[in-house]
Amino acid sequence: CGYGAAMAVVFSRVKQLPSLAARQRADRVPTLIRKLSSARADERWDAARKLGDLGPEAAGATPALTGLLADRDELVREAARSALDAIGGRPA
Repeated sequence: CGYGAAMAVVFSRVKQLPSLAARQRADRVPTLIRKLSSARADERWDAARKLGDLGPEAAGATPALTGLLADRDELVREAARSALDAIGGRPA
């Protein structure tokens, strides 16, 4: 009887993992948005790439990523374009 109850708790927690992971990814968005304004191109590139990996969950980064389309660094501009495509927020 104790085994069944323990397994029920385990299965309940396992079911919660996807929503927990989504919350943790969403919690990263504000930090990554701040990094988009870094003086270092490698940090801007990395933040844009990571936001793109989050896809639509990073929709709040669309204005900042749009601003990077005019970045002085070509790799940063390309990462911003790619991220906007992944997010679904690329301007026309």
